Amino acid sequence: MLLIIILGIILISVSFFIWMHSTSLNKNDSDTLIILGYRCINNIIHPLLEERLKAGKELADSITYKKIILTGGKVVSDISEAIIMKDYLIENGISEECITLEMEANDTIENMVNCIKIMQKNKLTTCTVISNSFHLRRILYICDRLNFPVSVYCKRDFKTLLKQIKLTFSEARIFIFVFLALKKLGRS
Repeated sequence: MLLIIILGIILISVSFFIWMHSTSLNKNDSDTLIILGYRCINNIIHPLLEERLKAGKELADSITYKKIILTGGKVVSDISEAIIMKDYLIENGISEECITLEMEANDTIENMVNCIKIMQKNKLTTCTVISNSFHLRRILYICDRLNFPVSVYCKRDFKTLLKQIKLTFSEARIFIFVFLALKKLGRS
């Protein structure tokens, strides 16, 4: 009986992990690329944020777009994540003229609400959101509830997925908070 329970837990865990990381990735042209921030302790780019930035640069080099919106405030750093990200992208060949910063949000929901406003102000209609693989399902859920269609993109290979195991399983807990926050906004 114990063996069946253990096998069941393993099967559910593996199925959840596969589901979380099997989101379709889009490399099609978009008006806007949105790269979501991640904490920068002591103004240093976290490896997960660097992964997002590299994926964003890769995508920017391969498609047609008008704007890149970088999100992230001063969560645990002296400089906003968006400015740190901007400096990184400029150093890696992205033109400063196409970059817009969103530095007011405190979470992914606010990031997307603020990015939608920036896009509407600039008459941009399509976007691809770039993050880490473990984060994509939540982004799609949030954008669906905001009635804002998006595509998603990330770097996805065996090595990056192994680094995201713990974060993948913490997403189940975070989804509960996102559901409650969206319900409060009348978007659940």
